[in-house]
Amino acid sequence: MPKEILGKTVLPAPYNQGTKVGNTIHIAGQIGIDGKGKLAEGGIKAETRQVMENIKAVVEAGGGTMNDIMSTTVFVTNWERDYADYNEVYAEYFTEGQEPARASMHIKGLALGALIEIMAVAMLSD
Repeated sequence: MPKEILGKTVLPAPYNQGTKVGNTIHIAGQIGIDGKGKLAEGGIKAETRQVMENIKAVVEAGGGTMNDIMSTTVFVTNWERDYADYNEVYAEYFTEGQEPARASMHIKGLALGALIEIMAVAMLSD
């Protein structure tokens, strides 16, 4: 099966925003940057909202919706301070009862000083 590229990153790095093979979309780790490479200002909620908008754009480019996301992996740099706030914004993007499986990790640091990064896998209906 051929691999379809779903958006090139604006960062100077050798990866794509997402790839689609068959009915599966792999979404690269997204930080809270806009299309010009600028990190969202305003803390964890602003960054999480931009991350989720980035994920939404990639899954929609592949023909899916947020409810097609099967799993996410979340990396947060300040767990104690930011978990509740990122979780609140994250929940806004999924229909209740359709949330994907998720792993969340507290890590030391992220590119550009970001507070959060999320990667995802979506499976489209046949």
